[in-house]
Amino acid sequence: PKRRKGRNSAVNGIDVLYTFSILVVVFVSGFFIDSSRRRRDIPGIRAFMWLSVVVGLTAALEGFSILAPSAGWARFWFELRFAGLASIPVIWFIFVMQYAGYGRWLDLSWKALLWIVPAATQAVIWTNSAHGLWEKKPPGFFTRGPFFIAQTAERIPGIWMWVHLAYSYVLVAIGLLI
Repeated sequence: PKRRKGRNSAVNGIDVLYTFSILVVVFVSGFFIDSSRRRRDIPGIRAFMWLSVVVGLTAALEGFSILAPSAGWARFWFELRFAGLASIPVIWFIFVMQYAGYGRWLDLSWKALLWIVPAATQAVIWTNSAHGLWEKKPPGFFTRGPFFIAQTAERIPGIWMWVHLAYSYVLVAIGLLI
């Protein structure tokens, strides 16, 4: 479906500020990527660089979602950004472990285990219509000016969304404690 008038069809300052903040995140991430690439002697810098890459790409996907040509494309980009959102806690945890000097504890098999939930999360999202494990009711989208806005309050989460959130919060919390 093409763009239709939503509840609020006029663009407001918050919409412009939100769009601007997406651009800022993309450019700041690019700065961190470039800085990380030049400072390879710092422990964990490679993981930090990948964290910056994923944060920048996730912000870009959010931008694609709100600027999509149709609600179908807005949903596609909105769901694709979860690849980044599910990856950020794992990369954060790996970065913290390496930066704190515990990187030797994370051999290849441990790192592979850390990626099981993010990989499964993306698979569950893309196959949700067959089982409803990610969400029982997806968010709706409405337009405001040139933007598609996801109505996430309309979403009814499925069990896997709670698994993803719990896993993400645990990894971030452990990283903060370390």
